[in-house]
Amino acid sequence: MLDKPQPQAASSAHRIAGDAMRRAGLFDGDEVLADSFASPKAGDVVIVRLACGRVEARRVAGSGGALALGTDGPCGFEADMAADADWTVLGVARRLTRDL
Repeated sequence: MLDKPQPQAASSAHRIAGDAMRRAGLFDGDEVLADSFASPKAGDVVIVRLACGRVEARRVAGSGGALALGTDGPCGFEADMAADADWTVLGVARRLTRDL
């Protein structure tokens, strides 16, 4: 009997804007492959779409229903996006490509 094939993670590539996550090695113009089926957890880097359409990367603090998103500041995590703000998590960052 053959095993059923396992569903593959839904991945999509996003070009990020801004340098908010430069301490994590993500820069303006980088292309990030994001897994949209993964549940974000504390410490993950996620790709978010802001209400204005801009796509950015952020670090997750917290888990479950109340995610706090922020940047990797000089003193560690710095929250900069409220849970009730108008943004959408597109997926958990898995791979990075950069033009040289």
